[in-house]
Amino acid sequence: MLDVGYTSPTSDRIESVPEGIRTADAVRPHHHRSTVPGVFDILGLDTLFAEMVLGIGLALVAGNLFALWKHRRGERPEGSEADAPFRAGRVAFLTVVGVLMAIWGGVSVFA
Repeated sequence: MLDVGYTSPTSDRIESVPEGIRTADAVRPHHHRSTVPGVFDILGLDTLFAEMVLGIGLALVAGNLFALWKHRRGERPEGSEADAPFRAGRVAFLTVVGVLMAIWGGVSVFA
């Protein structure tokens, strides 16, 4: 092999890297590390998503329980057909989905 006398400018720093630090992190100069907050940090999208899941879950629970309450009172929604069946299974399913979403969103927001 031909020795041209070239050494990497980082070869001496790689040998002095403490245990537990990845080589790429040790070689990269500090001015190249990103200190600018990301879009998620600036807009707060991580908490916004959790709040939206909580809100949609609570809306599902409230809306389906309201529909169940109106059905038990014998009232029908305006504009619905007179022979349209009430879907109790759908109301129960969507209420359970709403409760699960509300729990997930609440735990994510308040944890």
